Amino acid sequence: MAKGRDYKDQHFVPSSYTAAWCDPDTPEKMTPYVWVFPARSRDGRRKAPDNIFSETDFYTVIESDGTRNVQIENSLSALESRFAVIRRKLARQEEISSVKEHLDLLTFVAAMSARTRAQRDHHQKQFGKVKRLMDSMIDQYERSTPEQRRALLSHPANQVSEDCEPAGSYDDVVAMVENPMRFTLGATIEAMLPILLKMNLAVIETDDPIGFVTSDDPCVLIDREAHKVPPFFRGNPGLLKPTVELSLPLSPSQMMIFSWVQGMQGYLKTDQRGVDELNRRTIAWAHEEYVVSRNETRDAWFEVRPEPEDSWEKERARKKASGVVAEALADKEASDVVDDKADD
Repeated sequence: MAKGRDYKDQHFVPSSYTAAWCDPDTPEKMTPYVWVFPARSRDGRRKAPDNIFSETDFYTVIESDGTRNVQIENSLSALESRFAVIRRKLARQEEISSVKEHLDLLTFVAAMSARTRAQRDHHQKQFGKVKRLMDSMIDQYERSTPEQRRALLSHPANQVSEDCEPAGSYDDVVAMVENPMRFTLGATIEAMLPILLKMNLAVIETDDPIGFVTSDDPCVLIDREAHKVPPFFRGNPGLLKPTVELSLPLSPSQMMIFSWVQGMQGYLKTDQRGVDELNRRTIAWAHEEYVVSRNETRDAWFEVRPEPEDSWEKERARKKASGVVAEALADKEASDVVDDKADD
């Protein structure tokens, strides 16, 4: 257990990971730096990797006796060290033949998808809704009369059968709001690993002078056909959908993409257009900031694309228009029949 200020500054995106984006033109006597841009801006600033994407005690669990438990931080640090070795192998286009190294790589990817501030904030928001509902129910119970309380407790909805697993307590929900990572990080990694093992992995490469960018939420999950379904179903698509892709930039020259596409595996080269499209995806997913290895951006990264012709919205509009036309034709036919009878 850590005490005092040990391990207080904790990176939700590892500095060893973002260090790959250090500007190659950094002056010799200066601390290496990356270029950090607000998510919807093209106005960058220089920052050392150690000075970005961190928060005091981000993963620390404060035990009941006040002790700071930094087990999550220590485990992630060890994983980051193993990943650094694997990334160097990928940069040399070496095969990751060791089962342990393959699992370490996939574990790093799963952790990166779950460990960021964006994910922490999302879970806090969701658990916060549950807490507010429970607070409201507690307040209502405390303000009710004895008769109302008896009626509430005897209601069938509040009866629990003997074989029913107990639900989480109010204290559990409070703990989830205060530190979601304690509950969600390990569970997410455990759920993702078996699926990632089955997916095809491609390492996309480029010699583009700017290359791939990264961000404060660099692991991007998209469904390439999400536009075909109603907006309500366009949230987290899940890794098992055959049209999903999970991407994670490795460096300005490499990006990993997990997919179910046949043949989408191994080391694959892309051109500037492909780089720009993948960077557009990374920047769109960024929570607050994205990172470039140079003080440069491209218009293509911020393009607002027209709605696809096969989108759910356009298909719905076409069907609606078709229905209106069909109805109008039916009305005209009925009117013609009436006119014919009148002529007779």
